[in-house]
Amino acid sequence: MQCLVVDDSKSARFTLKRALINLGHEVITVESGEQALEVLCAEEPQVIFMDHLMPGLDGFETSKKIRSQNSFANTPIIMCTAKDSDSYAVEAKKIGLSGTLPKPATEEQIKTLLEDIFADMHVKEPEAEQSDIQEELSPPPQQERPAQASGYSAAADLALNDQLRSLIRAEAEG
Repeated sequence: MQCLVVDDSKSARFTLKRALINLGHEVITVESGEQALEVLCAEEPQVIFMDHLMPGLDGFETSKKIRSQNSFANTPIIMCTAKDSDSYAVEAKKIGLSGTLPKPATEEQIKTLLEDIFADMHVKEPEAEQSDIQEELSPPPQQERPAQASGYSAAADLALNDQLRSLIRAEAEG
């Protein structure tokens, strides 16, 4: 699984990257929220590990911007922080974060959280919804398919690719 690690601390990035690689994941690292948003234009990680406190866009602000992009609306975002307060957890849940990890996190904590998040995501996608998605993704018969207009947008292709990736991921996890 491809992971994006966003942290302004070089040592924190290295520690989390090493743990994720040891768990068998591919890792991209960046040092700011702004860089994370740029990387997401070219890469499509399956999970994002976000530092809470960073200069510029902090972890919450960056996560809100990521959530506002349709292609990443359901991508798990895990906030990594040294904070341990209920108000922090409430705020994280409010903006749709998938979980939190202490800094530094152990490989076992990371593995357990990822397993929990992806198991929960699988439970939320019932089979009926999957068949509806499959119907939406099936192309109409050739004779009914309209010719592409000259103003056809690549955004339509990207949206379809996102739906296909989600479906494939769900089936692979099933």
